[in-house]
Amino acid sequence: MATPISKTIPGTRTFAPGIEVGERGTITNNNSAHLIYQITEGRKLKLANLIVTNFSANATVALYDSSSTLSNRIIELIIGAEKTEILGPEDLIGAKEAISGVVVASSVSGVIVHVGGYEY
Repeated sequence: MATPISKTIPGTRTFAPGIEVGERGTITNNNSAHLIYQITEGRKLKLANLIVTNFSANATVALYDSSSTLSNRIIELIIGAEKTEILGPEDLIGAKEAISGVVVASSVSGVIVHVGGYEY
């Protein structure tokens, strides 16, 4: 069982005590939504890190809160062919919180996405 923690990002903000979580998924069909992480009912997810590896051609990768059927974008990235993009807490300041689940859509298949954050 995960232990509740309180996380401070230097110079920015303090997260409320929460449970550290993470999940990974592979995008096998482009231009369709893939649920990467289902949030526990009654909680929210604050994204703290994001790793996207693109094994295909140039790609646009977007994360959404699944509660809003792809109308509530959390973040969108353009990833070059055969590149990896790593975003940490300082890169994700201002990213929206998710309340239902994290869904990923990509313009190409062959993309691996890892999301990590804090449920509270």
